[in-house]
Amino acid sequence: MVGERAIPGTGGELPLSVSAGLALAGLSALASSSSHALLKSGHDKLAMQAWTQITPALLALPLVCWVGLPEPQILPWLAAGWVLHTAYYLVLVWSYSVSDYTVAFPIARGIIPIVTTLFGIGLLGDALNPLAITGIAVVSVGVF
Repeated sequence: MVGERAIPGTGGELPLSVSAGLALAGLSALASSSSHALLKSGHDKLAMQAWTQITPALLALPLVCWVGLPEPQILPWLAAGWVLHTAYYLVLVWSYSVSDYTVAFPIARGIIPIVTTLFGIGLLGDALNPLAITGIAVVSVGVF
């Protein structure tokens, strides 16, 4: 890529943006699986879920001072996202209380790309080509 800097010591194989993206994806996977494991292992699952959601929000709060508040036209989308995430996490808390971690975790992680795709197509009018649909299917099935 033009204008990209390679990571020192790698022989210039990966641009810095690709390496940063891979590192962030790995960190995200670690954080997600850790929060799911904490949720499953906790005695009070609702309290554990509340802490795993409140902690990152508090850590991100100082960024509001730098970035600013969202535009008013974004607020309905944020509210809808909050409602959907709350419903997802309540179902997650319930699923971990009635099933094994090895059953609930793959279902919780594998269904997200499918639901997101359906919302994108239904609400936003996204049009996906067969390769994109195949990729989403492979990722979702691979988690199971």
